Amino acid sequence: MKTKRHPFYWLNQTLLLLLLLLAFSGKAQDKTLLWKVSGNGLTKSSYLFGTIHLLPKSDAKLPLKFKKIFNSCQQTCLEIDLQHTSQSQIMGIMKQITLPDDKTMKDYLSEIEYEKLIKIFRDTFHVELSSVNRLKPIFMISNLLDNSMNKDSVTAMEFMLTAENKKQGKNMVGLETLQEQMDVINLLPLDKQFNYLKDIANGKVKDYGVGSFKKLYSLYKAQDIAGLYNEEVQEDGEEMTEFNTQLIDKRNQKWIPKIAKIAAQRSTFFAFGAGHLYGKKGVINLLKKVGYRVTPVFK
Repeated sequence: MKTKRHPFYWLNQTLLLLLLLLAFSGKAQDKTLLWKVSGNGLTKSSYLFGTIHLLPKSDAKLPLKFKKIFNSCQQTCLEIDLQHTSQSQIMGIMKQITLPDDKTMKDYLSEIEYEKLIKIFRDTFHVELSSVNRLKPIFMISNLLDNSMNKDSVTAMEFMLTAENKKQGKNMVGLETLQEQMDVINLLPLDKQFNYLKDIANGKVKDYGVGSFKKLYSLYKAQDIAGLYNEEVQEDGEEMTEFNTQLIDKRNQKWIPKIAKIAAQRSTFFAFGAGHLYGKKGVINLLKKVGYRVTPVFK
């Protein structure tokens, strides 16, 4: 029986994949994923927690000290408010993951490339390409990453935090809407997406991002901020520079006034992808620049 996936599962997968396709670079920081935000007029401290959008279910939990801090906060803020996103919003997003004008992958690939992908999908992932060939490549490749792992044993940290927040009856808010997040993903041109598919067909991509994910996850589990921040999982090239800016830097800049406003109202546990925390244009540094004290919290 096919496992039914949470509506946000592919979006989380896609964001993870995009981070795998980008390089982490910058100055090393302390080995922790949790940071305290205080000062600048705050009457109660809030916290920043770096997540990873895909991880084994057995590891989808907070260390004891981190959980106590989570419990002490009045509300939770994720990239997207998973508790209050409507079904209509979800359905609107699902329509945007397919190729335009009823096209399929055959319209973008040579016959030889398409035949090679059919074999790779069938032999390696036990998936018929015809069942996913209307998806935009970035979403289809996310599905490959999913199929490379044990589907029933992986989840997203955001799902765990949402469930725990709901259990405690606390409020949840989001830094951006589902549509805003999708708009950023859609900035990656289709030709760049199909170039990656062509590399898979021509044998230039051997493990479909699984090896990079495992290395990244190992560093994440160790809370090795220096390792995460300096690990270059794949070279981007100049063509990805603007997309990198849109995916990370510009979103960080937009989040700062929102974080400030939300933290001023209630003590908040902010949780978003760890890749947003670090560097000169990372959330930690940007908050410091506008007057907050941001200090590491260790286990």
